Amino acid sequence: MNRLLPAFCAVSMAVLLTACSRTPTSEEEKQALRQRVTQWWAARQTRDHDAMYRLYDPAYRARTDKNRFLQENLIRTRFDILSHEIQEIERETHTRARVKLAFSFLYPPAGGKVAGRVEEIWFLVEGSWFKEYQPITPPVPQPHNP
Repeated sequence: MNRLLPAFCAVSMAVLLTACSRTPTSEEEKQALRQRVTQWWAARQTRDHDAMYRLYDPAYRARTDKNRFLQENLIRTRFDILSHEIQEIERETHTRARVKLAFSFLYPPAGGKVAGRVEEIWFLVEGSWFKEYQPITPPVPQPHNP
């Protein structure tokens, strides 16, 4: 019996290591993406610029230092986000997803609460999801200048 114990332990360890290193299912990845999107929007809602910056994709952070990001982000966060809701997640490729969200924000010139919608691109990089940088677009219709 004692001679079988080392073999049993070796097989058990191999099974455990295989289970721990398995590839996440698409549902697990979708849940991880949902969590990251929620983290970004919670950071946006509380104006946590550090957290927002960390959740942008590594390529954006490599070309944009934090000070430049902060200058622009102060404009991005001038409106108070009241709520957000993920409406749809669509995997476009193994490493790219499109996320559709509805949100509401406070816009005093319009009399208060305004609803908005946005589509975001998120990338899976080394096992974590990151938001694609998108230039600032006003959340409300702007007058057309010919």
